[in-house]
Amino acid sequence: MALERPYLYKWKFFDQIGYKPRVGQKWLHWAADFYRYIGYFAYPRCGKSYGAAMEVAATYNEPDYHCWIVAPTYALGAKEFGYIYQAHLQAGVLEKASTVAFDADGGNMRIEYPWGWWVEVKSAERPHLLLAEELDELILAEAPRLAEGIWYQNLFNRIEKRLGRTYPAATPRGNNWVQKEFWIAAQKEWEGKPN
Repeated sequence: MALERPYLYKWKFFDQIGYKPRVGQKWLHWAADFYRYIGYFAYPRCGKSYGAAMEVAATYNEPDYHCWIVAPTYALGAKEFGYIYQAHLQAGVLEKASTVAFDADGGNMRIEYPWGWWVEVKSAERPHLLLAEELDELILAEAPRLAEGIWYQNLFNRIEKRLGRTYPAATPRGNNWVQKEFWIAAQKEWEGKPN
């Protein structure tokens, strides 16, 4: 079930775990209250993955809430998952989980709570397994490294029914499908013409 309005408790959760967002991360958190596609284009090591993971971590008390972290490999999705895992551990909520698995090598990374909230890492190496779920959040880890067709063929429909949010984090360099779908598409004008 998608959030019907921006959740106001996330800042209390951030305070509880001692997370102090950088300027770019504050923009990400603001955008997540109003938009479904939150492109975060910034230099390496500026906290793109951490900011997206904190948005997901703060939703832990939402009933029937589903999130995938999709990465080119399981190992590349482990970073965002690890941030969520650590945040829940630090907040003291991980002990309430009905399922906790953190095996990056074996591809088994999932946290699930009895009230229906869960987050799971999926690998784009197995696109045939990117089916059959409706999602409220989708983190595209290392988004430019994902195959271009995976967004429309496998992932777009996963978030549509629940009007879920997507976080495609990337550096601003390079002409790739993420830039085209999430950055250029969001511009009111492109190359001097209405977009």
